[in-house]
Amino acid sequence: NDKNLTLLLGFLYVLFRQFNIQLSRGAESEGEDPVLLWAREQTEGYRNVEIENWDGFNDGLAFLGLADSFAKEYDVNGQYFDYEERVDGDFTPLENAQYAVDIISEKMGIPTIIDPQLLVEGDEEDRTVGLYVSTLFQTFYQRSEER
Repeated sequence: NDKNLTLLLGFLYVLFRQFNIQLSRGAESEGEDPVLLWAREQTEGYRNVEIENWDGFNDGLAFLGLADSFAKEYDVNGQYFDYEERVDGDFTPLENAQYAVDIISEKMGIPTIIDPQLLVEGDEEDRTVGLYVSTLFQTFYQRSEER
């Protein structure tokens, strides 16, 4: 039920914040969320992706950029989809956000904890978006350690 989900997300957020505190000890930018900084670095050069805060994920393109970055770096096939085709296509932000969480779930094995509809409407909580991005970070990190 919704109450249990809220409690679980609250608990996960506490863990996420602790993780960020540990990461930030080595972060170059004081006061900047290290996971947000990491996401910005991973999506640098991706057209139409501008991550200044958690709202930068609302159109789904930042998540698509992260998934594409992951595939190019760690997947033997090198690509899950054509990022430029998604940007140039006639896709709504909701379609991009839904496609992104589907790709991330199916190809990267990360469970979907965000609602694409709430995301594009700007109603998804920052801590939920941050937690989701931190799971992407953790997946990148684990793959890099396996190399």
